[in-house]
Amino acid sequence: YSFPFHNYFNGKHIRGCGWFPDRHIRLYNKTATHFSDDYVHEKILTKGLKEVKLTHAVKHYSYRSISDFLKKMENYSSLYAQQNRQKKSSSLLKALLKSSYTFFKSYFLQKGFLDGREGFIISNYNAQTTFYKYLKLEELNLSDATLSTLSPRRKR
Repeated sequence: YSFPFHNYFNGKHIRGCGWFPDRHIRLYNKTATHFSDDYVHEKILTKGLKEVKLTHAVKHYSYRSISDFLKKMENYSSLYAQQNRQKKSSSLLKALLKSSYTFFKSYFLQKGFLDGREGFIISNYNAQTTFYKYLKLEELNLSDATLSTLSPRRKR
């Protein structure tokens, strides 16, 4: 069973920034489902089971303050970098370009501007999270490359 989520920030129902519409599976048979391997925002995988869509929305207050945004940005960006270490490439330029596009997408394409001040804050948060996740990924990839060149080679 899945529920629609109404996401709130600063007491305001956010309809832009990619936060609406939003739906999540919350009631499920544990023996017929499992979680995805994603480090952030894991999903319940239903293995072809039919999803029953319920209509009553869950009011979701995921951020109580700007401090919550910053804590989650630190956590989510680190988890993204760990999950994609040596799987994806990154650079300062990629971080700049991807974060700029993320702001544009969130604020303009996903109509964050209609949510006023909150939409602007959320769009900036989305962009900053993207910026730091790619910087952290670059840092991990570079540290791995440095370690591999410094480590002694084993003789066979």
